[in-house]
Amino acid sequence: MASSISGLASTLEPFHRVSDREHQLDLIRTALDLMATGGATRITLVGLRVDLGLVQEASILAREAGLRLQVTRDGSGGDVLPEGSA
Repeated sequence: MASSISGLASTLEPFHRVSDREHQLDLIRTALDLMATGGATRITLVGLRVDLGLVQEASILAREAGLRLQVTRDGSGGDVLPEGSA
């Protein structure tokens, strides 16, 4: 049993090598898609590691989806809130 579990873990391992930044962008893309398609009216992504590059890329994605982002930052991370365009 243990060998089959370790074999499964080694098979899945490459899929877990996505960078933190890519994972955060994927979360933001998903939130934007959900908002843009009307699947949600409000989403808050809490505790992301927000840096200028992430904010710039996410803002471009938001504009392409017809949305905007509100970003708040503190010492330990930040929150991202997609919003409808004004």
